[in-house]
Amino acid sequence: FYAQMLRQFSERFQADGYQLLLLTSNSDNGVDDAIRHLLRYQVDGLITVSAKPSAVVMEECVKTNTPSVLVNNYSATGSASSVNLDNAKVGRDIAALLLASGYRKFATVCGDPNWTATAERNDAMQAIVNASAESEMVAQLTGSFGYAAGRQAIKKLWQLPTLPDAVVCATDPTALGLLDGARLDLKIDVPGELAVVGLGDTPQADWGAYRLTTVNLPLDEMIEFAVKDLLARLNDSQREPIAITTEASIVQRETVRN
Repeated sequence: FYAQMLRQFSERFQADGYQLLLLTSNSDNGVDDAIRHLLRYQVDGLITVSAKPSAVVMEECVKTNTPSVLVNNYSATGSASSVNLDNAKVGRDIAALLLASGYRKFATVCGDPNWTATAERNDAMQAIVNASAESEMVAQLTGSFGYAAGRQAIKKLWQLPTLPDAVVCATDPTALGLLDGARLDLKIDVPGELAVVGLGDTPQADWGAYRLTTVNLPLDEMIEFAVKDLLARLNDSQREPIAITTEASIVQRETVRN
């Protein structure tokens, strides 16, 4: 997901005569440090992906006249543009699909439950489940990210007093690990006994051994919005930041009953 996004950003900026400088971080404090480091390089502009800079560091961008765009997050101060997915709609759509397909016992598997996109998606899903008298959320596993974590997650879920009949994962790799754990390790019938849903629509999701039902993210659209806005603000310092929301679509394959 991030490798694909990075490649597309790099190619898009190079086409307009700009070079991409990449810094990564795995904490909020690290994000602020990375942005301050880039500001010392006097970069023309900033795009921050799936990270939450503080209001203080966003104000530093304003003071140095460095336009910024947040992708997959929101600007608390309004000083940066933002490009986001309608995560609540994703949660509602997944819940509606699973309910319509006859599933009633839901579980979610994610990394950081406090991450904005994850929280919005899970909250919307929970609301739909709560509105149905016959359905319930039986588990919300956190701290599980990637294939290996997904493969272990199904073992934890299968030890619960109430077993889920549908598991929604925050990423495709997690879902693929969970799917292998269900089919190979526990001999669970997917999708007859258990539905599995991922997010990202990675190439592996469509492999014949998986055929994973997942959410296709409008990456091209989000990247184009981010690049166009940043370039426009580089050329017009008076241009106001904007907030854009895009929509994803569910790709139903063979891990959810028709």
